[in-house]
Amino acid sequence: MHNTAWLDAHCHLWTLRRGDYDWLDIANPELAPIARDFEWSDLNAAYGSSGITQSILVQAAASNEETDYLLSIAQKRPSILGVVGWADLESPKLAEHLSKLASNPLCLGIRPMLQDIPDTHWILGKNQQAALSALSQTSLRLDALITPRHLEVLLKTCIAHPQLSVIINHAAKPDFHNLKSPQYQQWSEGMEALAKETAVMCKVSGLLTEMSPEQTDSPQKALAALKPVFEQLLNCFGPKRLVWGSDWPVLTLAADFNFWFEVSCQLLEPLSKAERQDIARGNAMRFYGLKEIM
Repeated sequence: MHNTAWLDAHCHLWTLRRGDYDWLDIANPELAPIARDFEWSDLNAAYGSSGITQSILVQAAASNEETDYLLSIAQKRPSILGVVGWADLESPKLAEHLSKLASNPLCLGIRPMLQDIPDTHWILGKNQQAALSALSQTSLRLDALITPRHLEVLLKTCIAHPQLSVIINHAAKPDFHNLKSPQYQQWSEGMEALAKETAVMCKVSGLLTEMSPEQTDSPQKALAALKPVFEQLLNCFGPKRLVWGSDWPVLTLAADFNFWFEVSCQLLEPLSKAERQDIARGNAMRFYGLKEIM
């Protein structure tokens, strides 16, 4: 999109040799296309002619080693503005660990993988709530990887920790298959409550993989499926609280980067130039406390 600077605020790189990507089952044929190492050169190639030159890496494994790995990449690549890592919220040494992470200017926040934890209310546990209190005393943010079942829990958490900066990943994964279903209604009401009662922000990312193959058959069909959901997000959060990201390479299970970028450009087209710039870049820069380098 002309005159719009984009920042990919949600992408991944990974190396399988550590064996800690528990969700990435190499025996699952549906995950076969991404069951390999993804390096910076792969991401850079995926961006192609989009004009995107900067990104934020987000963890994909629940291990300290994953965070260290991503930070080591960011240290070598100025185009990577920072890393959202992981931390064990039940560790007795968590406060010390958070202090260490916060001392690294490239570490922007942490992301517990809540969607993969069977207990929906896990984050409300005593140890976890104490951990979030400690987190709110640092410069680190919280990326919330959740699904609709977590929305009420996240609302309670955000109200209990008003100083904690929180951003929802992948718009909490709404049900694109039936916008009149109870599941979609749960999502709709939960997101509206979070937007109204807290300062939480929301990433417009990871949405194509929530759609059916028919909905991602073409950019036009994907746009048609996404538009009512995006308009609802816009009504709830406004253009100052939405952040764009690719969720690459998970994205490639549904479509390639150019497909998502084309859909995103069309999605933002009706907005003002300032609103487009906020969602494409500015809001992410503000949320993660990043400074523009001229």
